[in-house]
Amino acid sequence: MGLCAQEKSFGNLWLQASDFGQSDRPISIFVKGDLTQIESSLYSINGTLKHSFRGYHSVVLPESKLKKFISQPFVTHFIFDGGTGQPLINVSKKNTKADQSVIYKGESWGTYKGRNVVMGIIDTGIDFGQPDFQTKGKKTRIVKIWDQTRNQDTTIRPSYGYGEVYDSSSINAGTCPHVDPNNYHGHGTMVSGIAAGNGNSVPDSIADYSGYASESPIVFVASDFGASNWTQTVADGVEWIFGEADKLGLPCVINISAGSYRGSHDGQDLVAQYIDSLVNAKNGRAIACAAGNAGSVAPFHLRTRVQNDTSFTWFKVNPSSSFGSAVFIEAWADTVDMHGLTFSFGATDTNSWKDTTYFVDSIYNRLDTLTTLNLGGGTQVMTWAERQGPNYLFQVLMLKPTPTSYYKLTAMGKGGYDCWNATWLGMSDMINSGLPGSGAYPSIGKYQKPDTLQNIVSSWNCHPDIISVGNYNNRLEFENVNGGMTKTTNLPVGGIGVTSSRGPNRRGVLKPDVAAPGNFTLTSGRIVDVTYLDTTPSQRHRLAKGGFHFINGGTSMASPVVAGLAAFYFEKCPSASYADFRNALKSTAFADSLTGSLPNFSFGKGKVDAKAMLEFSHIYDTIISSTGKFSFCEGDSLSLSLKSGSNYNYQNWSNGDSGQSVVVNDSNFSTPWKVHFENISGCKGYTDTAMTIQDLLPNVLLEGDTVFCLEDGDTLKGVSLDSNLNWTWNTGDTTESLVITAGGEYWVKATSSAGCTNTDSLTTKGILCYVSTEENLDQNGLMVYPNPVSNQLFVKSQANDNQSFDFEIIDQLGSSRQKGQLLSNEAIQLEDIPQGVYFLRVKEGDEWKTFRFVKQ
Repeated sequence: MGLCAQEKSFGNLWLQASDFGQSDRPISIFVKGDLTQIESSLYSINGTLKHSFRGYHSVVLPESKLKKFISQPFVTHFIFDGGTGQPLINVSKKNTKADQSVIYKGESWGTYKGRNVVMGIIDTGIDFGQPDFQTKGKKTRIVKIWDQTRNQDTTIRPSYGYGEVYDSSSINAGTCPHVDPNNYHGHGTMVSGIAAGNGNSVPDSIADYSGYASESPIVFVASDFGASNWTQTVADGVEWIFGEADKLGLPCVINISAGSYRGSHDGQDLVAQYIDSLVNAKNGRAIACAAGNAGSVAPFHLRTRVQNDTSFTWFKVNPSSSFGSAVFIEAWADTVDMHGLTFSFGATDTNSWKDTTYFVDSIYNRLDTLTTLNLGGGTQVMTWAERQGPNYLFQVLMLKPTPTSYYKLTAMGKGGYDCWNATWLGMSDMINSGLPGSGAYPSIGKYQKPDTLQNIVSSWNCHPDIISVGNYNNRLEFENVNGGMTKTTNLPVGGIGVTSSRGPNRRGVLKPDVAAPGNFTLTSGRIVDVTYLDTTPSQRHRLAKGGFHFINGGTSMASPVVAGLAAFYFEKCPSASYADFRNALKSTAFADSLTGSLPNFSFGKGKVDAKAMLEFSHIYDTIISSTGKFSFCEGDSLSLSLKSGSNYNYQNWSNGDSGQSVVVNDSNFSTPWKVHFENISGCKGYTDTAMTIQDLLPNVLLEGDTVFCLEDGDTLKGVSLDSNLNWTWNTGDTTESLVITAGGEYWVKATSSAGCTNTDSLTTKGILCYVSTEENLDQNGLMVYPNPVSNQLFVKSQANDNQSFDFEIIDQLGSSRQKGQLLSNEAIQLEDIPQGVYFLRVKEGDEWKTFRFVKQ
């Protein structure tokens, strides 16, 4: 079998297959090592340090310098996936209910168009001459383009060290050299039309071809899909777009209708983690990405799990791989799933069904080691294993294998791994049919076939928090430029697209997250393409009425739908987080007769619903009163506030106040109270109108005598024009009337049914009254006469005719009417006193005595 050699090496087999030669094409790569020496080395080879993330440094350098650079002793590790990218390719707005008005408290808020939200797109390119990307004044809506494929003009090269950046002034001036390249057939232009086209190319009187975020400014990255380590250039594009949006001070959505089917498919790779960190670095950011278009491709995913057992799969020779005729296998697993596994690799003769085993080993003996087994005649078996974060990557490569043999990868023990293998991925197909029976191959019962799940693209698309979009059929037919109807499909409208990739991710996380209309969507075409269709009679039926749009599909056309919905969401709630949007999107996705039971691995949580998503973000609050009711008593006040408290950016009251509460009193109670508010996500809302009522104080009068005879007592009474009052006296009595037998201050409080109170008071004097209508002696020998009296009243002391007295006459209201001195039996003149009942107070010695008399 030859010799087996092991060498410590940066032996990732994709890298081994790459022949960069003298290419100065830039390549992005993550490396780990001494930063000072890395920067110094980059400077000497015209490289650039972009940023550092989780112990790795993202660098860009000429491809021809890569292998020498990573072989330097100061580079301790690097990540090279070798993957290149693939672009992944109205009625749509009707299907998603984006054309329906959003309703808040019965009021129509209209529809949303992505106003003041940047639409970032990473794709093949964009035809900025398409009127759908221009204003009515024919000025471009594109703020900037970073063309990663062009490297001619270093004066407009961004800080990332490659590509060229053009702004709106160069586009408007006609000096921008960027084009959407022919080899991708206008993919980026079509994606942009769905995400942000405004339909200006065709008058509304003919048709409405506007995309979703039709009023969003556009920032575009033209991706170099042929770049080695392509996924890292996407991460650069994401960072750059978010940075441009920050300069504008606007929220931003990025659509990525592109991906790679190679990788760990769990979102744990460094690029996916970095993109996730960017989108979550601040609020007002979102990403939507296409799940992939491998739904109808022959099974290329293998999931192997063993529990103290054995499982194997056969792989075919790929005659035209990057390595020439070869067998190439790539397996991924969580580190914990490799602990108990042993691998073997060998050949199976398909004539005799006899096996030849080349090695049996654990991955741990091959970590960071390129192991080569020479079998003679140039035939070699090489393995490479490395750890990437929480995962292990294990690669097996056999050069110059026997074309008619199958090549067998066997797992023994406890654990598991996943493979994504196919010739169209540059690797080897797996055998899925034509298996031998158990008679010819007794262990065939241990065979693990590939399956049709997990055929989504990898990296960011598989991250648990990045929105992955599946595709369903959008429409059945459309009116073409000839005036006839062009039928698009016999498949059910609303059914899952046959090419739409299925999840989950490698760790079982639901993917795609949601599904949107993609297949058979009319969208903006490049001018060169619509011109060709219009001038070629046999192709005119493919061109839609108006002459600027045609059909495309796939998850590439579904993803920008969701990007458009994210722009709607940020237009409504500009400070919302990505998690807020994701929750609203998935919580309102719906099922119908074509989705099947949800969630599932085709539709995810279901079909997106723009109207429900936006209404899900509505915020509501209620005005509450400090007293628990909205009425108050005249002269009093109450405080109004919002039930949820103070968790708002602002709250504007209908009287112009902006505080957390308002005080309602006699001067402003008639105001219709309403509050407009905005929460920390920038979502706006308002309360229902609350009316406050001023309850008048009850009318109250205390009636009674101010002076009364103690011998008789007196009755005080509360009197009011109001009814249904409760009375309370300062004596504690609760009746309407009060009988008193002593003088003093009395008050009564009236309480209305509204709880309002008013009081009145009266000061009374109680006096001893002992006098009859005839002359009478009192007990001390004083006589007052006559009674009743006309004009003269006499006071006589029977003991002393010469006795003098102080006297005072008081009326019933307690007012003094006359006072003075007199001698016994001297007359008091009453001519000036009107008729009525009076009290005469006489001072004898130190004692005052009181008599009641009647003036006739």
